[in-house]
Amino acid sequence: MMRRVIQTLLLSSLGLLALPLSAQTVSSDITVTRAGSGGGEFYVGGAGGLADYDKASDSDVGFGVFGGYAFTEVFAAELGWLNLGEAANNTAAVEVSALYLSLVGSLNLRSDASVFGKLGVLDYDRDTTPAGGSTISDSGNEGFFGFGGTYGVGGKSSLRFEVDFIPVDKEDIVFYSIGFVQRF
Repeated sequence: MMRRVIQTLLLSSLGLLALPLSAQTVSSDITVTRAGSGGGEFYVGGAGGLADYDKASDSDVGFGVFGGYAFTEVFAAELGWLNLGEAANNTAAVEVSALYLSLVGSLNLRSDASVFGKLGVLDYDRDTTPAGGSTISDSGNEGFFGFGGTYGVGGKSSLRFEVDFIPVDKEDIVFYSIGFVQRF
């Protein structure tokens, strides 16, 4: 698991370095505002990507929807739902979905690009089907964290690139996603 975390951090760092981080010169009599990055805004979005199940050594397509409120340019609260697909090996198949609540901290790199981290709690539902057996359903609560970046694509719309680390009982799931965010 640690090797995957290090690989993910390295790949994400390379992606952030690829963003053009040019300095902007602005006259003192011009006011610059960042579209969609101020406080006091609601936002909604959706994402899709790959859910990588560590213990099952399998992955599947996952997706999610979310909404939140940006209290300031730096701090937001977010509520969302994830479907993390189904992973299977020769002993069992497992399917996971989760409802989550998280706190999000952002740092603007320039007017149309930012990075963020989030920390939260999720309530998951898991269906496990042993090979040749009946489905066993269970649920629980776990803490999780994630990080990513956003890139403005016009007005109050942006693309969101994210990696979430989600422990579900003894299974570690890493969800790599690309999404769309609309602020109001």
